[in-house]
Amino acid sequence: MTNPDGKTSFSLHIEGGTQSGDAVPAAVLAQILSNSQRAFELIGTYVEGRTIRERARISPATRSRFQLVCRLPEPGCYAVPLELGGTDLLAEHVTAALDVFHKMIEGITRRDTAQIGAALPDQGLRHRVLEAIRGMSPRADDKWRLKLWDASNVEFGELNTDSGTIIRDAIVPVAERAASQVVTGQLTNINFTHRVVTIFYPPTKREMECVELDLSPITVDTVKIGAGVLKARQGVTLEPATDETQQLICVADAALGIDAFARTREALVSELNEQIGMLWQEYALADNDSLDGEAIKMKQSLLAAFSEVANGA
Repeated sequence: MTNPDGKTSFSLHIEGGTQSGDAVPAAVLAQILSNSQRAFELIGTYVEGRTIRERARISPATRSRFQLVCRLPEPGCYAVPLELGGTDLLAEHVTAALDVFHKMIEGITRRDTAQIGAALPDQGLRHRVLEAIRGMSPRADDKWRLKLWDASNVEFGELNTDSGTIIRDAIVPVAERAASQVVTGQLTNINFTHRVVTIFYPPTKREMECVELDLSPITVDTVKIGAGVLKARQGVTLEPATDETQQLICVADAALGIDAFARTREALVSELNEQIGMLWQEYALADNDSLDGEAIKMKQSLLAAFSEVANGA
């Protein structure tokens, strides 16, 4: 299963959806491989002992260490052997990362959300890994399925058209989804100050207060960082949006490397500030020699957007 010496770590077997088992649409293969890579970069962050707040964004070093390498496809169904491990990846980290991945895939296959949670206790990272695995899975109307085999040619899981529902259950428990179901009633009052809507709910013949989700723009002016403060040169404005589950509020800015999410607006602002601080440390203050091309662009964007001053200046 481990591959410090170059042995195959696991393989992807794409079955169905083609007239011949030895071919697969390029878009499907690209979808599976890109999301597989994303999953291992996130798992790599976990096995290296960094939390989602500490990581801010996957560093170039982690991305390089936890890269997947494709071997030649095998005949039969379309099988792609994959090796895990780039420069300086420790053997124990290979083992740990593959163990997390195997257990999460097995949990999805068995519909066991408890196993999925136990495989990766860090909730923030687990949610993102699950989103990546959902990206590896076929949509409801797709005709193919993905089976995963370990290095001993033993199948350890399958992603099919039911996997998306199982992953959604693992991200947002049924009890939480039930608490956020849509209710229909007659509007009786709107309190714009407190963002509360009051409706008359016919089944109970009572009024119900509903708190509106605040998706108004978030403007970042200052961010505390260590003993100093980052000041936005012109103000950074981000547009919040909900994720696919409608349970998380997200903001993103690809140029600055921002990709934050939380369950409430208050938690999102806190996460955003911490993420910007870590991006500043990991990219803006890093030497160019330690960054790749995309990371250097991010560094330049951060330096153009913020300046660091003494606290209280």
